[in-house]
Amino acid sequence: MNDEEFREQLSGAVRHLAEGGPPQDRDAAIGRIEALLRDEAPSAESAVMAEALLGILLYQRVIGLPAGAGHSLASVFASPPVPRDLSDPAVRAELDRAAALLRGTQGNPSVPAELQAFAGLITASAAALKAETLPELDQEIVSMGGLLEQVLAGMPPGPGHAELQGIALWCRASAAIAAGEPAGPVVSAAEALADSLGETHLLGPMLLAELGADLARRAEESGDGEDLELAGRLLSRGWHGIAPHRDHPLWSLALRRNAGASVVEAVLSGESGARDEAQRLAGLVAREGGDEPGSQFFAGLSSLLLSYLHGEEDRFGDAVRDIATAAGHMHPEHEMWPVTMAMLGATLSEEWMRNDGLEGAAAGEAYLRMARRRLEDVARMTPSASRDLLTVRGMSALLGIKQKWDDGEFDGVDQHIDALKEAVAGLPRGHVMRRSLVAGLAATKIGRGARRADVTEIAEGARMMMTLADGPPPRAVAEAGMKGLAGMGTILLAMIEAEGGRPTDERITGGLHLLEQAQDLAGAAPGEAVITRSSRAGVLLALHRQTGDDDHLDEAIRVLKEGCALLAKDRFNPVAGRMLRDLATALERRAGPGEREEAVAAGLAALERMEEDVLLQTDVAYGLTAVRDAAAYSATVASSALDLGDCEAALAALERGRGLVLSAATASLSVPDLLRSGGEERLAEQWELTGGGRRTVRWDTLPDQWNALRDRSYGDLVSTVVGTQMAAPLPSDLRHRVLSALAEAGRSVLPPPSSGVLAEALRRVGMDALVYLLPGRVRAVGRVLVLRADGTFTQVEPLDMRFPVSAGLEEVCDWAGIAVMEPLVRAAREWAPGREPRLTLVPMMALRRVHWHAARYGGRHACEDAVISYIASGRQLADLAGRPSRPLTANVAMVADPTRDLPYAGLEVDALRAAFYPFGRVYGPQGESGTGRPAEVLGCLPTGDRLGASLLHLACHASSAATPEASYLKLAADPDPDTSRSLTAARILRQASGRPAGAPGGLVVLSACRTDLTPSAHDEALTLATAFLVAGAATVVGSRWAVPDDRTAGLMFMFHHYLADASPADALRRAQMWMLDPARVCPPAMPERLRTALTAPGVDLTDMRCWAAFTHQGR
Repeated sequence: MNDEEFREQLSGAVRHLAEGGPPQDRDAAIGRIEALLRDEAPSAESAVMAEALLGILLYQRVIGLPAGAGHSLASVFASPPVPRDLSDPAVRAELDRAAALLRGTQGNPSVPAELQAFAGLITASAAALKAETLPELDQEIVSMGGLLEQVLAGMPPGPGHAELQGIALWCRASAAIAAGEPAGPVVSAAEALADSLGETHLLGPMLLAELGADLARRAEESGDGEDLELAGRLLSRGWHGIAPHRDHPLWSLALRRNAGASVVEAVLSGESGARDEAQRLAGLVAREGGDEPGSQFFAGLSSLLLSYLHGEEDRFGDAVRDIATAAGHMHPEHEMWPVTMAMLGATLSEEWMRNDGLEGAAAGEAYLRMARRRLEDVARMTPSASRDLLTVRGMSALLGIKQKWDDGEFDGVDQHIDALKEAVAGLPRGHVMRRSLVAGLAATKIGRGARRADVTEIAEGARMMMTLADGPPPRAVAEAGMKGLAGMGTILLAMIEAEGGRPTDERITGGLHLLEQAQDLAGAAPGEAVITRSSRAGVLLALHRQTGDDDHLDEAIRVLKEGCALLAKDRFNPVAGRMLRDLATALERRAGPGEREEAVAAGLAALERMEEDVLLQTDVAYGLTAVRDAAAYSATVASSALDLGDCEAALAALERGRGLVLSAATASLSVPDLLRSGGEERLAEQWELTGGGRRTVRWDTLPDQWNALRDRSYGDLVSTVVGTQMAAPLPSDLRHRVLSALAEAGRSVLPPPSSGVLAEALRRVGMDALVYLLPGRVRAVGRVLVLRADGTFTQVEPLDMRFPVSAGLEEVCDWAGIAVMEPLVRAAREWAPGREPRLTLVPMMALRRVHWHAARYGGRHACEDAVISYIASGRQLADLAGRPSRPLTANVAMVADPTRDLPYAGLEVDALRAAFYPFGRVYGPQGESGTGRPAEVLGCLPTGDRLGASLLHLACHASSAATPEASYLKLAADPDPDTSRSLTAARILRQASGRPAGAPGGLVVLSACRTDLTPSAHDEALTLATAFLVAGAATVVGSRWAVPDDRTAGLMFMFHHYLADASPADALRRAQMWMLDPARVCPPAMPERLRTALTAPGVDLTDMRCWAAFTHQGR
């Protein structure tokens, strides 16, 4: 075959490169050229041409160049390739072969210039395509630039020359940006080249977009404003060049990059034009960005922008949903997965900061932890990811500190502080997140220093805050907060250095000026206007305390009133309660005409916000955190109201500060009716469908994707949060929307009951008075506020209500009798002449721990002179008053020794069944109705389709856990090993959502240890006993401490003995008085074994440890 015939045989390959065709045509052309080179002996010139064609076809197959895109370099950029899997050894070998074939074409005059350009591009890019890490890629890009320069030096101008110049320029510019060189010169060169190529050539916009992405990454790490501006300009030009070509493979990528840059610009500048453009682009991504998860992510950013920058609160939930959906649809190996998870965590954290949603903070920390684990793996291969990792670690540390402090663990934050320090030290001064982390670190140091009385650490934190005033170029979103913190730090340090004297005027003036600047800058984001005023007023009040300057007090009141007026449009601002409290404090301190009354009104408004904080939480533990300070403050407001003689306001204050978690569980039942009465049918349906506002987003991920991650350091964490058929729980904004709608309609979910309502409740449950016991403070004796069943108020003067914390049981009961119960009972006899008064007690704060019925005075116990019951709050009493009691024997259920280690528990239940309830159902090892599992006990409580047990008697173990909601009954094991045998207070409370309001309730008897004891949050009175009341019981008998089994069985037998002709409160009192009576006689129905145990030598049933543990609550 001669040369002409040989070249004729190559025409098919040339035609395929020029015109395209199906892959099989390309493969046939490759096979034909390989056969020609193997079987024929062409001239050197023809051989080089054949090898060039073969190399280009092989390269085309490796990188997936679209059909018809090989006739010119311009066509390549019009339809960029989609490479095959370059981790496949066979694919990599084919790429190496293509590069080797094409090296011989360089500078060969027999090869057309266009083919030489292709050959130069392929040989230069082959190594870069095989790079496995970013450092390798950076190095190969530098090498590729050098090779292309060599190719260009030996290549005459012609087709492909300009394209190779453009790629070589990109290599040089990328290397310069990575090396930290000034970007201006290379950006100018790139823009000039793009202009020279013309508007229709897509290399120009692609080049600009890539350089813009490189600069954006550098600006993100350095915070360099010039880099950021240039990056935005390049990305914008790149997008506008590609935008008309909707079918271009890089269209979506260019759009997302430009949208991302626009978002950053909008957030940092705060300018309305930038916000509008970012919103437009993010919306375009959401609509037309395709199914790629990154498009869903930008949909979330669009919603977030509307919410954060335009104040459209209702879009915040959309942002959470969209970002969560994007994360759920991404494989964790996706390059955007850690960024998306971090954004989800940050967004949920923002929910906490804006609306005081504790669940948002907890969920945010969990998602940030997932992002951190993934970034730790990425950073091992990609050093540039280390700053992202530092940022996420810092954000996680801030939320970790917040959770620790919410839980009362003020000393457990050292490791989080270390992580914050590392992040602050490792991030460049201009990094977009650095000042926020510095602010968090400073606040943490001040908080920990205050906890430890370490003035040095407080001063260190103050100095760090002062540095926030001098940051990189102003950023509108954060600037108000940073100025405010700097002002607070300045004044705090001045006050510390003054050592109790008057701080220097210069320092104070400077700090106040910064706070005024912060207030002027406020409004860039929702909530800032309130927060900056709250901060400024708090500083002014502190200055007034230290200096006595009334001008500071007057200005504080003015600023606080301004801020409180703004709360109408920012109802759930996290500082709302604090601002109202500060206003009440300031008004009471100034005490001008009518201002003490105004102070009480502000205090009541602050307590209402605390109530709402509880209602916003869908989890009991978060509710307890939100309500931690409510009771103490309610007592303060009540005392102020009583000083003014306003008992009704005092009652409202006390009711707003006590038993809120319990009341919230009950109140949720009434929410749908309240909404419907206000015309909010849709919200009512959403409340019912979601069980009060818990939303989940389904995460669709294939099983084999998760299996592949099992050996990764973050794999176990991922699998616990997301996976096939698993939903990731996300806090919902439904509760915010519901409370806002109800507030606009003038309705409240938890209105405090009036004296008239409570007086009616007292009459319905047969009690004479509701008695609030307020403890004394350091220099105050305390208060006893009595609301009688006739609706009148009385105050009883106690001797001293400062609780003796370290005293033992008998000493406490002696104190309680002399200081409180003797004068109370004496006064009560006037309301109930000729009989024992009937008193329902509401002890506040530490007084909840006192056993008032066992209080001793004059050789007698209080329960001998009065019928004494307890209640968590008047609100709960009013609820119970509308709940009829079921006939005692209608449906009796008893649980006997489900754990098989309480022999007297079985005897107790057998005796009760034989003597009083022959038709009762028994659960336990010998029970015919079941073994006594948690599900069986819950089945005895009322729901929407059953009344529940009329009497539920539980003789079992119980434990008072570290937190109230975790206290539990220890019951029989479930066949399902994943189901706990512990029935917690929180689980019982959740049962409340299923019962109809006002349905008849039964009697629950907790013949178990510590079922009416809470280790903390005493004013929430959240115990197993009160949880059963919320879940539908009309009456509960519980215990404060462990009592020997035989004594418990004896008291329980006598209690049921007296129930035949007495109310539960009277029956318990009679049983306790029977124990106190040395001449007691055992009823004939009492089993001989129990009788023997109770009358054995040395058994002293009058010992209050045997009888005083048990309490009555309810009807």
